[in-house]
Amino acid sequence: LPTAIMSWKLAMQKADKSTARVRSPSMSVETWFLDPCLIVGTTSKDRRKQYLVTWLSVISAWINRVTSSTASAVHPSIWRGFLNSIPNPEEVFSSSTASSCELNEAMDLFGAELMQLHITTHQSPALLTWHNITVTADTLNVDHIHQVLWDLAEHNFRFELLSLDKQMASEAWNADSATWEEMVLHVFDGGAGLVLGSEPFPDRSWGLDALRVEDRSLFVDNFRALLSLWPHVPSTLQNPLGMSPISTHIFSVERCITLFYVQTFYDTYR
Repeated sequence: LPTAIMSWKLAMQKADKSTARVRSPSMSVETWFLDPCLIVGTTSKDRRKQYLVTWLSVISAWINRVTSSTASAVHPSIWRGFLNSIPNPEEVFSSSTASSCELNEAMDLFGAELMQLHITTHQSPALLTWHNITVTADTLNVDHIHQVLWDLAEHNFRFELLSLDKQMASEAWNADSATWEEMVLHVFDGGAGLVLGSEPFPDRSWGLDALRVEDRSLFVDNFRALLSLWPHVPSTLQNPLGMSPISTHIFSVERCITLFYVQTFYDTYR
């Protein structure tokens, strides 16, 4: 998985994850893209390869659905069931077993197109496309795997922030959704879309992950501005960073932002 950003690592350690803090009504944790931990978390190399091949076989179709607003967030159990199934088209929906029920649920959510891609991929050796590179299950290398995991982590954070901001600043979204979506985009790279294209992978840390604090100050301040309308926002986040903030002040605000965000996440989702 991508290396943890220090301020986020500290926030994860400090946040109170007690279920007693969860506000009502709570929300179920769902992701728009496959959770990379499902791939990393398996100890079986064969299963890890199966998961990667399955994801790469459907990623283009899934992104098309996300960008056309025909997709919805997916519960981890459904992602897991989808990954663990290598369906036989003659039996896939004819059984009452738990795995068949999971496939039926996946069929309802992902649709026939993605399920057929899934079936076809595991019936014969498949040529897979990843950022304009053609690979197979046997030619996937460590760099490809790292790229896939980074891509999943980046996409999920972007859509997680979008979903949580819609919950926390619902009045602002109802009044002017275009402006607030633009503010979410500016947290990352100054306005590019939420879905990453086939452009080359970054060769250095950038945005909120930039190594030099002065290089990430703009993105930190954009993040601060977005969170400033959330309930219970700390007073520290009400004021802009200014034109030439010192590094220690930027890092202090950054730590406040990340802890507030992480705590809000755990207070909202169960």
